[in-house]
Order: sequence, then C-alpha cells, then structure tokens
Amino acid sequence: MKELTFHQIVDKLQKLEPFHFARVGDGEMMCMAGKQGKNCDDHKYFVDLGQALRAIYKKEQDYFVGLQPVKHGLFTDFDKYPQQWCNADVLHDASIKGWMPALFHALSNRNVVMIGNHSLAKLNFINVMVEIPKKNAWQKRQEIWSHLKKIIAEHFDKKLVLLFSAGMMSGVLIDEIANNEQINRLVTTIDTGSLFDPYVGKTTRSYHKQIIERENAS
Repeated sequence: MKELTFHQIVDKLQKLEPFHFARVGDGEMMCMAGKQGKNCDDHKYFVDLGQALRAIYKKEQDYFVGLQPVKHGLFTDFDKYPQQWCNADVLHDASIKGWMPALFHALSNRNVVMIGNHSLAKLNFINVMVEIPKKNAWQKRQEIWSHLKKIIAEHFDKKLVLLFSAGMMSGVLIDEIANNEQINRLVTTIDTGSLFDPYVGKTTRSYHKQIIERENAS
C-alpha cells in the first residue's frame, strides 16, 4: 500500500513537485461492476465509463490511487484490481481536523485549474475555472478533455495544479494526464471530489455541516 499523507501533499505542492492522485469510491466500483443506477451525487453509471475505469485500474498505475475505507460500505470488488491503494479520504480527513489552511496556502502560490461545478469558482486560489455540468459530465468528456489540453498547452511552463471535482469522470481524465509522458512531469492532478463544497457553503456530505459551522464561527 502506498502512503500519501496530507503533509506530503502540501509539501509536494510547495516544492513544485508534480504528482497525480486519483480516488476510487463506492460509485466508481459500482460503475466498474456494471451496476445500473446512479451514485450518491445522482451521476449515472454509464456502461462506457465503467469500461474506461476498469481498463485503467486493471493495470497497476505508478501514480497514487486512493481507495475509500471499507468501513464506508465500499462495494468490495477492489481486490480485483492490482493497485497499491492509498487512503482516498486523506484530504477529507484533514478537512474534518481543521488542517485546510495549510492546503489553501500551498495552492495560493500555484497556478490552479479547477474542473468542477461553477460554485467552486468562489475559491480564491483558483486561476482558471473549467465549468462542467452539475450531473453526468461524462457525456461532455470529449469537450472537457479538449479544453483541458488547450489550457495545459497554453500554460505549459507554469507547472499547473489541476483539481478535479468532476465525479467518476475524474479518474479517467487524471489517468490521461498521468500517463502522458509529455506533460505528466509538468502538471499535478488531484481528485478533490466534494472536498471544497463546505468552503463555498454547500453541504453535499454529512460531515460538511460541522465544517460550515466551524468556518462561520471562526
């Protein structure tokens, strides 16, 4: 199992050291298993998305791949995939502990691209916002990927940090970059999921309410 701690993430960001961090949770596992329906964010389990994710994780990747703890009720097909899993919730755990100022500070000194819902544009460390549909962004993946490639090409020398809050599609886009030898050492990619939602006033996970209350009290 690979180790990736919150402090390592902050340190890598401060040192301009590129890395790639994808995350796998219940939704991704259900999608890879060919289940029908939607995940907790109401994103559909598309057949071709499941196929793309299976193709990625059936090969052991060199980058960091986080797995949500089984205690969260994770669909237990993870043993089919030869990954050196790390903790998918490393950033979310840090948020609960109140450690986020260190991450915000590190990101404020980088060139940050956010791929997510328009509400995340409120975060003051974002330099470029790539807005995606609120639901089923996978259907727009080609346009989103083309847009990202253009941004990376235009800012090639800036060691961009790409933050993905793009649902199950995030893993596919991160893999595209992490396995592209021309750009993978110049770009950092992080699947942040719902991490930043409470910091823009959104409650999409049960623990977000306590973070919003803490932020409002500070």
